[in-house]
Amino acid sequence: MLVPPGAPGSRMSDRLMAFRERVNNRISHREKRHNTWGLTRARSISLDSENRSLESKRTPVPHRQYTLQTLEKGLDALEAFEKSPSDLTLTELSTLMRESPTVVFRILKTLEQRGYIQQDPASKRYCLALRVWEMGCKAASRVGLTDLVRPALRWLTGVTGETSYLGVVRGTDLIYVDVVEGSEPLRVYAEPGFRVPLYLTASGKAILAYRAPDLFRQVVAAGMKRLTPLSITSARRLRERLTEIRRTRVSINRGERREDIAAVAAPIFNRMGECVAAIGVSGPSSRFEAERFERVAESVRKAADDISAKLGHHPAPRTPRRR
Repeated sequence: MLVPPGAPGSRMSDRLMAFRERVNNRISHREKRHNTWGLTRARSISLDSENRSLESKRTPVPHRQYTLQTLEKGLDALEAFEKSPSDLTLTELSTLMRESPTVVFRILKTLEQRGYIQQDPASKRYCLALRVWEMGCKAASRVGLTDLVRPALRWLTGVTGETSYLGVVRGTDLIYVDVVEGSEPLRVYAEPGFRVPLYLTASGKAILAYRAPDLFRQVVAAGMKRLTPLSITSARRLRERLTEIRRTRVSINRGERREDIAAVAAPIFNRMGECVAAIGVSGPSSRFEAERFERVAESVRKAADDISAKLGHHPAPRTPRRR
């Protein structure tokens, strides 16, 4: 029986059906690949956003782009000397640092010129110099200074009723680094971080009296403005006042910065005998009559001596005056 082309059961019909099936399979495969890629890509973007979210929550790690490699090498050299039980030669230090002798030589010469290391002329070995020791002593004397002084400030405010404070030098100014308010309704208050020229404050002059002459010259060169009729404005008068402070070990200010405020301060020394700060009290001038001035001065002097002793300062005993 003859079957018309294209009719069911004809060879042409079977070929057409097979062709259509192959075409449909290819289309289906392409769609499947397309859809799978789209899902994978979408998931990849999602994971990337999650990773960014996680990275934003991590603690940031300092980037090496913010550090100086040359400075790091210099510090590595100093730490190598600190850890070494003996002095080091150029070759030994080069081996420890894993750097070329040329680089290490330049580092050593730089540190030597700045006083951080020294070389023995005979053995040619290097060791740490006094500059490192000096810096260590200064750091040790300043660590925890505020915590150390705070009980003394509370005690001073308790016995005097006036505002007490701790001051240190920055340039030619005094900075108040800690303050304990007085208990009186009318009292003096200064924000920690407040700056005022050294020559205008009791604490500033207490420190200036025991510092190197260079600081005195810097204060005078910076200018000494008159804020009240009692302000010190000449180098001669300031020098006389500093001499008096060294004699009595206490600094008194009667209206030099403000006419209505008086203050008493005393120097604080570290174990090397350096004046590192000053402690003092201030209040309305009306409450600082002559007799009370002396009582307050004794309390301030005692507080300063106690703090200095805790910092390791032991002053030489005074020679009794002959009568």
